[in-house]
Amino acid sequence: MKSIITQYINEDKRYQELNDVFGKENVLVTGLSGATKSTIIAEKYLHSTKQLLVVTNNLYQVDKLESDLLQFVDADEVYKYPMQDIMTEEFSTQSPQFMSERVRTLTALAQEKRGLFIVPLNGLKKWLTPVEMWKSHQLTLSVGDDIEIDEFLNKLVNMGYRRESVVSHIGEFSLRGGIVDIYPLIGQPVRIELFDTEVDSIRDFDVETQRSKENIEEVNITTASDYIITDDVLKHTKLKLKEAYENTRPKIEKSARNDLKETYESFELFESTMFDHQVLRRLVSFMYEQPTTIMDYFKDDAIVAVDEHNRIKETEQTLITEVDEFMQNLIESGKGFIDQNFLQYDGFEALLKHYPVTYFTLFTATMPVQLNEIIKFSCKPVQQFYGQYDIMRSEFQRFIQNDYTVVVLARN
Repeated sequence: MKSIITQYINEDKRYQELNDVFGKENVLVTGLSGATKSTIIAEKYLHSTKQLLVVTNNLYQVDKLESDLLQFVDADEVYKYPMQDIMTEEFSTQSPQFMSERVRTLTALAQEKRGLFIVPLNGLKKWLTPVEMWKSHQLTLSVGDDIEIDEFLNKLVNMGYRRESVVSHIGEFSLRGGIVDIYPLIGQPVRIELFDTEVDSIRDFDVETQRSKENIEEVNITTASDYIITDDVLKHTKLKLKEAYENTRPKIEKSARNDLKETYESFELFESTMFDHQVLRRLVSFMYEQPTTIMDYFKDDAIVAVDEHNRIKETEQTLITEVDEFMQNLIESGKGFIDQNFLQYDGFEALLKHYPVTYFTLFTATMPVQLNEIIKFSCKPVQQFYGQYDIMRSEFQRFIQNDYTVVVLARN
């Protein structure tokens, strides 16, 4: 069935025209909605050797696009970077599902894998771990490898894992004698048995019974967080936080200065190796010497598509206003610091300047971007039949009489 759709798409002159410039020039594509838009994007990806990025305005649109794209593209090649509201992400408990999807996406990008990546606006702007640091904290262990145990355990802590006496939840690890148990964010819990410093065996195990299961020759261990926090990162964070504290204190009301001091001192847990990634992520703008976003993870020849540019710009304005107001309230109440932020404010504009972009919009609209070409499609949504096959049959007959070809996609 996919080959039939591919055949008709590739015979369409408008698609041929689009295919020639998709990823090479700034192009506006109008008239496509829902599944038809996803079909065109999937077709371009399947016949390309490059990474393809689609930017949307929010997570709801990401999920809709993903659902449609999975009809044509293997799930192993579709990646998304799910982000809730920025304040929710940084100041409340993380969703394990969202975190695992973000880690999967960043790991694939760091490994320069080809894929179809769907990213909402706030995910595009979010500050992240530098790419090289991310690459150096993806672990692969094989039977027979030699490891330095203290260094290995310290790296797990840097990667967001929590040390416990017994592993029972995702993101935990334990050490008992020469046995290291790890519950990775992606994959099954693994038990690594050491003979001195050599990996003697690797097995998965059941967290309920704690019993070992089958032997494994090799295991990949991704991070348990979307931030890597090393000793050097802690030192840099502590230095920048002190500067921010000293800069903020004289600029707020005297009544809030004691609260600011308490907030500052609450982050002095840096002296402990048991620091909390969930708390420290609030200081991401102070963590790294070189600020990084997800755009730094993409290859320079990636293909970029923007879904509804004007809607994204509206969302961007709302997002920036909400984040600014939120941070201003934190600073005035002594709960935040000047220069503490979570976003690259001009991240979307930087993307548009760096790559040729294909803009998808249902209706032709004025956009403040330079366009090399406009390609207009025409499509109409098919009505819902709700099991009334006589109506469906008559509708199909009408299409055929008007020289349309009807292709029906069925779930199974």
